[in-house]
Amino acid sequence: MHKKAYFGIVLIGLINVIVLIGCIPYKYGSHDENESTAINIMHGTIIKDKVLQEQEDVAMNGTARGIFDIVNIPNSATGIIADKIKDWIQNEKDKYDDDYEFSITSNSRHLNNDLLYFYKDVSSRGAFDPEGLQFKGFTLARMCGKDTAMKAEFEIDTTNLWEIYSDGIFRLKLKNFAINFAKPKIPKHGNHKIDIAFEIEFKSTYISKDGQFHNDASIGKFYFTMNDIELRNSDSYKKYLGKNAVGTCIIVPRSYGYSKLRDQGIWNQGAFSIHVKAKEASKPQKINKFIQDNSIKLLSDINGDN
Repeated sequence: MHKKAYFGIVLIGLINVIVLIGCIPYKYGSHDENESTAINIMHGTIIKDKVLQEQEDVAMNGTARGIFDIVNIPNSATGIIADKIKDWIQNEKDKYDDDYEFSITSNSRHLNNDLLYFYKDVSSRGAFDPEGLQFKGFTLARMCGKDTAMKAEFEIDTTNLWEIYSDGIFRLKLKNFAINFAKPKIPKHGNHKIDIAFEIEFKSTYISKDGQFHNDASIGKFYFTMNDIELRNSDSYKKYLGKNAVGTCIIVPRSYGYSKLRDQGIWNQGAFSIHVKAKEASKPQKINKFIQDNSIKLLSDINGDN
């Protein structure tokens, strides 16, 4: 047998073993059935977290199997099989990270009238008058049916109030976090850890005093990343609680208008919206990751691809 073809069959055999192992999912991974996401705005006193109730374990049943069985593979077939494996490897890599989004705007249903106002009352002093600031933070929740898959609570960092009142900017910090189910695939064997990242953007629609209309203008962005988070293990993310997100946001500009009752110009309560992109990435076993990262090149070499 040609040395190159023999090496190809050996590599295919190795990958088939990895497929058998890697295709066995961890029961708390790939959990996105009946998925929904929500943002809850917090005003006044921050709402205490409700304890996440333990839900019935949802296991992904079925017998794990590879894409094919190795039985007397002809030399002429190695190229075709190599192409199929390369497609599978790329598909498997995509399963180990997943994205989802949250948003809350004035068009969101079931909102209180003042829920998306940054301030409690109107102002006669200017667009960036911080008096009556009522927004305290927000909670993100990813639900899968009745299961709480992920919950993250961010709040305004009040350790430097002078920055808010004099500079007109605020920062966010993570107050609470919990994750019970991951969205991406997680191998049953090996660690059950993931990395998770949030991109948080605040937007506002307002009219400046000179009559300029600003529609859905971005007023600030934050980024928050956590590494090596273990599912259902609060100790693994305890170090991130109280940490600041990277970035800043200006306090929401008040829109200019006119009060007939006061017979003067006023600035409203500061309408805003929040948009969040979340990304979860699991970490396959080191040997599985090595195969994923290097097999496409090796199989291309076997196939004679340039």
